Amino acid sequence: MAIITKDILRLAYTSTRIDQLSDNGGGPDDTVLDQIIARAEGVIKNALAKIYTTAEIEADDGVKRICEIFSVYYLEARRGDVPAQVFADYKEATEILGSLVRGETALASATEVLPSISLDTGRGPLSQDSFFDGLPTERVEEY
Repeated sequence: MAIITKDILRLAYTSTRIDQLSDNGGGPDDTVLDQIIARAEGVIKNALAKIYTTAEIEADDGVKRICEIFSVYYLEARRGDVPAQVFADYKEATEILGSLVRGETALASATEVLPSISLDTGRGPLSQDSFFDGLPTERVEEY
């Protein structure tokens, strides 16, 4: 079982933007999304594997939010310029993942510290505004 699906990711960040970011010149590419999600899930599962079972990790809403945020960040980073809000969200999610690894936060409480997503609006993971409309961008080097 996966932490998130492509459909969940499209709800988290708007389907149009996900399609733009996954386009390799021939239209939206679901293979790109599969790879991005697998990368985000791999980072999360590797970080938490010594503390939690795979079932616990995949079922937790906070982990799902972190996975959404990581996936959006990795997608934006493919283009080089990451919107400032996406970078801030990624940094916050990374800090929360670190607190989970250190045992400072438990899975259930991680959901409480991450702002909630509005699935009805299709707005970005942590922002009430669109991530890509008029935001300053920050250059991020891919590692």
